[in-house]
Amino acid sequence: MPAPRETTGRRSRRRAAARTRLLALLLTALPAFANGDPSGADALPQPDPAVRRGGDQASDEYQLIASFDDGGLLLARILVTNAGPGERNAVASGLWVDRDERVHAFDNVRRSDEWELSADRRRLDIGTTHLDLSRDYARYRIDKSRIRVDLQLPLEARAALPADFEPPGAQSELLATLVPIVGTIQLREWATPRTVAGTASLLHAWSPDAAFGGARRVSAVGVDRDGRASALVLQWQRPGGEGRAWMAIAREDDAPTAYANLEATAEGALSGASTRAYPVPAVLALRGPDVEGSVKASSPLFEQDFLKAFPQPLRTVMSMALDVRPYRVWARSVIDVTLRASSGGGPHRFQGEGSTATSFSDTFSGR
Repeated sequence: MPAPRETTGRRSRRRAAARTRLLALLLTALPAFANGDPSGADALPQPDPAVRRGGDQASDEYQLIASFDDGGLLLARILVTNAGPGERNAVASGLWVDRDERVHAFDNVRRSDEWELSADRRRLDIGTTHLDLSRDYARYRIDKSRIRVDLQLPLEARAALPADFEPPGAQSELLATLVPIVGTIQLREWATPRTVAGTASLLHAWSPDAAFGGARRVSAVGVDRDGRASALVLQWQRPGGEGRAWMAIAREDDAPTAYANLEATAEGALSGASTRAYPVPAVLALRGPDVEGSVKASSPLFEQDFLKAFPQPLRTVMSMALDVRPYRVWARSVIDVTLRASSGGGPHRFQGEGSTATSFSDTFSGR
């Protein structure tokens, strides 16, 4: 049932206050980051965001997932892979979901000699997609005629994944965990850009092959109604059942609290997903010593067949060169978990709306 108008108005005022706080925080911090001022930085060492040098099939993936205060979402992925013909082929894809639930998808595909990687491997220019990780903040831009995106977020890990989190051979690091994100988005039909602010996380993963361990990977983010707390859930599972799950929750401007080695159980299948070869869990149940809850996917937003992003005849060449068929599904979701206090006090419940990205390296036979 829709919330009463009074409640909706109160929620809007709270989100406006949170947006003002986030804008002030990030816009104050960015000049210091640019000048190399470490004041206020987390003690956690910041991972190197550079594209890794790998072997014949090596792949790097950057995933940006953001939830904005006005209800919008941005989900973006950049894949650099040596798989297929040539080296360092690049695929940039993603979507922005506006506050009216309209989906605006975008992608760019370039072979190795058709895009630019800086000498320090921290700036990627893939057609109209640009990711700059060369400073203490990340800048992500889309310069298409129908949609322009310009977003900035501080590169603050703030939380670390366990060293053994990924499947054997693959590795990943959080470059930014539940940090403020600000910037502008403009559609072709708009006279002026729209300023947006919210919460975002940026993950960098790399693998000696394009399969990333053959796992189904789930990334979910949620922000509570007051805009004062946010959560990030990362999980992977192989068809045989092996997997890992991890979660972080941040309140106000405090550093996130991380929950590692969670048990995750996939339940049901997301209604509306178009293919059974890539089953998206309707519910991802989470359980740990201090955590019990779930990530519930509510409705699909967009689906992408990795190979269909390539133009012909490159698509045919890639399909012959690869022995996997990657796929991705984005969906609206809700994170609902109860956190048991480790030292006194009662349990605390977190409920946050956001989105989930479910990535498949190949068709998936498990639940």
